[in-house]
Amino acid sequence: MKIRIAIVLLLLIWCVTIPVTAQRSIDDEEVAALRTRSDLFISLVYEGSYADAFELVRSYPVAVTRQNLSSLQETVESQLDDIVNVYGAKLEAKYIGFNAVSDFLIRFIYVIRYEKHFLWWQLVYYRGAEDEWLLSSIAFDDDTKELMNQTF
Repeated sequence: MKIRIAIVLLLLIWCVTIPVTAQRSIDDEEVAALRTRSDLFISLVYEGSYADAFELVRSYPVAVTRQNLSSLQETVESQLDDIVNVYGAKLEAKYIGFNAVSDFLIRFIYVIRYEKHFLWWQLVYYRGAEDEWLLSSIAFDDDTKELMNQTF
């Protein structure tokens, strides 16, 4: 009798969680919308329009504080203006790919190529409690090994 009750309870739990799981998957439209946001940001960064890039970010839901965004913007402006002296002129901005972790985390990777090296960019989005995608982090790096360890 106890086994039968346990089986019935497990079946009930399973049936109740199916619709929730189905609702929370990442669909192609969500990926496309998040990619569009990311593409716009990277294209503005590539053009050197850093203020516009970060204004765009501020127009979307974000998980970071305004102060953190301002600090990141200052870092981007100071480092990227000087980087052409080391890496040479910009050649192109290129979308590399994305990967998702479960139904609540997605990451897009881009590379901005220069004459002598590159910077790779990572934009991470988190689906919060309100079922809304929040830009969780923006990062850039020039570490080849780290980029090559990314999976898509």
